Amino acid sequence: MKRREFLAAAAGLAAAAGARRTVAATAKGHRPLPELVPDGDLPVVALDVEASRARQTLVVAGNRPILASPQGAIIAIPAGASIPVKWWWLAVEANSGAVPGARIILRGARGGPRARLQAPGDNALLEMHNRTGHALSFEMENLDLEAGIGGAVVSGTDLRLVRLADCTLRGGKECLFLPSGRTIAQLDDCVLSRGGQGDGYSHTVYINYIERFLARHTTFAAARAEGHAFKCYAANLGLHGCTIASWQSLDDRDGGFYGMLPPADIGAWSNTTIADCVFLRRGPTREFCLEYRNRQWPRGSNAYVPPDWGTSVVDYRKVDNRDPANPFLFRHFLVNNRFVNGVLPDGTIDSAIRANPGTAVRNNGTAPWDTAGDAEPGPRLQPADYRPFNERAVVWAVGNRFEGVPFATLFDEHPAHRPDQRAPIRQLGRLPDWAQLEG
Repeated sequence: MKRREFLAAAAGLAAAAGARRTVAATAKGHRPLPELVPDGDLPVVALDVEASRARQTLVVAGNRPILASPQGAIIAIPAGASIPVKWWWLAVEANSGAVPGARIILRGARGGPRARLQAPGDNALLEMHNRTGHALSFEMENLDLEAGIGGAVVSGTDLRLVRLADCTLRGGKECLFLPSGRTIAQLDDCVLSRGGQGDGYSHTVYINYIERFLARHTTFAAARAEGHAFKCYAANLGLHGCTIASWQSLDDRDGGFYGMLPPADIGAWSNTTIADCVFLRRGPTREFCLEYRNRQWPRGSNAYVPPDWGTSVVDYRKVDNRDPANPFLFRHFLVNNRFVNGVLPDGTIDSAIRANPGTAVRNNGTAPWDTAGDAEPGPRLQPADYRPFNERAVVWAVGNRFEGVPFATLFDEHPAHRPDQRAPIRQLGRLPDWAQLEG
């Protein structure tokens, strides 16, 4: 990928030719991605497959350090290589010499069998920590990756960018886990499945409070038991042409990878765009297919979150969800998606879903007006004249289709914690004029 295309894609723009048209939402807390070292300036070093197998970690040819170059490196992995990596843990320290914008790219060869990295037993697979204090990128291309039940397939702390392209991730406590931080994550043409093998609070994908998460033509599926296939609380979220499924094959279901929680659980504290995606709800599962939930992040309450990321305290009288242009609303676009309810892989109907047809989308987010911000933490009393139209988050639903078992309810606007109030879902025939299109 060329430098300009790479930077534009990581920032959530439709840089690649022929990209789908997507909806642009105002980004809260979004910052331009800093300059990263272009591909052409990165040295290409070969992975020593035999040494990596013998030592059960990633070893570069000539036993060179991963960061022999301050710009980073492209680590070339030959086609068909199968390496049991017991655990690859890399901390890039402040004194490492890495320059701002350095990149570490694990690149599997194209053509021939795909290279495979696997953590046996109870181990995580790839874990990356950036301690330099400046931008660092960790990227994987054209690889099959699998972890044991004790950790994530891929995780990273304080990385500026995490990018995966043409990869499959399978197993682990999570397939992909990113803690809160200034991270942008980008996935293209990937499959992530059979994660959530932890303690009941783990999921196939678990993204905490990062700056942006962008996935295109990627599948998230088959969390273990209680988990979600996709759980994300990024400040800015984009899913385009993706599939989010309770499970995909009968082997998934029979092996316990049926994700009883809703397939998708998304934070409602900022802005999201979900367009041209497919949601597959299969049993056994709970009531909802896609749920927006209030996960606002109090300003300055976590050292890893920039102080101005928290949602600011706003006079509740200024927050009116009847006004689509209200600057204090969080906007969630749900455009041209398919919600397939209870259709099994062979086309027959799932009896568990027939008995529990459920709800396609619930807006269970939307704290009233100031659930986060620079006020002191703790409960705040709701004013006596508060009205439901002061909710913060609105879902704009345009052109979505519903297939299979008819849902008992398409859209639920009643938050679980305040069922007497409304968390609006606007159903429109077309996008509002103020919703600008990209691409």
